[in-house]
Amino acid sequence: MKNLFVCLTALCLTLSLPAWAADKYDPFLIDKRVLKKEYRRIALAPVESSASLQMPEAAKEQILALVTKHLEKRKFTVLPNTLLADIRKTMIDQVGGLKDPQTGEPDAEKIAAVQDHSWRELWFRNDLDAVATVRIDILQAPVENDKAEWDGVSQKLQKKGRLKYTATVAASTVTLTIYDQKKQPLYVNYGGLEVLMMRDKKEFKPLDPSEYFRDEKRIKKATELALKPI
Repeated sequence: MKNLFVCLTALCLTLSLPAWAADKYDPFLIDKRVLKKEYRRIALAPVESSASLQMPEAAKEQILALVTKHLEKRKFTVLPNTLLADIRKTMIDQVGGLKDPQTGEPDAEKIAAVQDHSWRELWFRNDLDAVATVRIDILQAPVENDKAEWDGVSQKLQKKGRLKYTATVAASTVTLTIYDQKKQPLYVNYGGLEVLMMRDKKEFKPLDPSEYFRDEKRIKKATELALKPI
């Protein structure tokens, strides 16, 4: 009877594997081989992030350098982000800036127009197969006993006075997306960057933006995680 139980358990585990594998996240929205064969020339877009993160230029440059190095190592031809950045700058000047002159608030119509025209101009001027974008997104990371885990990484919220609890905290992640000319995503993947809050006794308190993007190792790891499947 014991041997029968062991065999049945093993059989159940074996039969469960395909279902588990099917649920595993796949960053490729087209066949991986097609991406590598037909989308060889990739233009980078400038790194984008929420204004609240106050992302320094040095961090953006680090990420772009890592993306470029990784893609070139895999035999892609990488066009610099300055191509799109220069086009955007020209168009922003042409529309008189991205803010409403009356309210001083960002003008959604202007922003959409600049993005749309810049995209078309980028493809018109250059021989491209795809565009790669990097955005620093903010999400809610699950926490267990002072340890946050999300998008392939983990981080402690407090070095001393550990508490047992379950919660979620704001955290940042690197989102890498590769688009075709029609703005259809071909690849989307993520790499956890850092928590944006720390525990102070029994309260979560947001970190000052000056404390973000200090850890170059975390920036490197997050970017590499987002790129790893390629």
